[in-house]
Amino acid sequence: VVFFLSIFMFVFPLGLASAAEFPTKPITLWIGYNPGGETDLSGRAIAEAGGKYLGQPIVPVNKPGGSGALMLSNLMGVKPDGYTIGVMTMGSLLASHMRKVPYECARDFTPIIHYGGYAFGFAVQPNAPWKDFKEYLNWAKENPGKAKYSTTGLGGPQHLAMERMAIERKTQLIPVPYASGHEAVVAILGGHVSAGALGGDWIPYVRGQKEDKLRCLMVFLGKRMKQFPEIPSIREFGFNFDAPNMIGIVGPKGMPEGIVKKLHEGFKKAMADPIFVNGLESHFMPITYRNSEDFGKFIAEADREQGTLIRKLGLRKE
Repeated sequence: VVFFLSIFMFVFPLGLASAAEFPTKPITLWIGYNPGGETDLSGRAIAEAGGKYLGQPIVPVNKPGGSGALMLSNLMGVKPDGYTIGVMTMGSLLASHMRKVPYECARDFTPIIHYGGYAFGFAVQPNAPWKDFKEYLNWAKENPGKAKYSTTGLGGPQHLAMERMAIERKTQLIPVPYASGHEAVVAILGGHVSAGALGGDWIPYVRGQKEDKLRCLMVFLGKRMKQFPEIPSIREFGFNFDAPNMIGIVGPKGMPEGIVKKLHEGFKKAMADPIFVNGLESHFMPITYRNSEDFGKFIAEADREQGTLIRKLGLRKE
């Protein structure tokens, strides 16, 4: 009996058998942010759509704290069986370089799929003298000390992109950090700063109930947004980078390849589902796909590149 059991386990390894059956129960998706925000809404959209294609409910659970750092710290310790996974954002990656945390994004997690990003934009008052971002940069160079812009804290994606541009163009761009996107917008409207490097907070002031209160000169993305085709991307101004931008799904380190593949395939199908597409597009969130391997490479490159920049700027708090 032992002999035949050994032969069976050799021919049908337990990992392969469990991968073939996976999933047999609901999957929990941890979201390291409060309910109602962009990250939470995107996570719930892909969870709802993904459950249709994986054959089991995907249950979103909010675990906010430290820009996602608390959730990822906890995710490291769960069983790598695919039943507990989490949403990784660029904020949680940057957090690992801003302060001491127990994880490294490129080392301690299994990448599953990259599905989206945020609509970062650079906005000014409607009557501002600059008709485009090139003119703003030229003005900043000609007027040292005057190009003050609001942003949500130091070390965020928009701030880091602005610092890279300032270094590359040898221009002084002065960040004025605020606790929230709303406060950063109010600073522009009140004339306390010349502009703002913002998250999606600029959108209602360009289009919507508060329309024409701001003018967006540029989005910090690799290409123009579908919803705002008239607004140029950062790369159209001669930069070969965009703001570090990422929302994806990861699991703990050591997940079986077969289970990762099944999760990836289910979520990839979900990305074409109207529930997901409408969920992200209604909140002006770019949809970005990378498979598990490419997502892993993207995380590793961002980890190296942004960590180097944060240390160069002296932003890390030991």
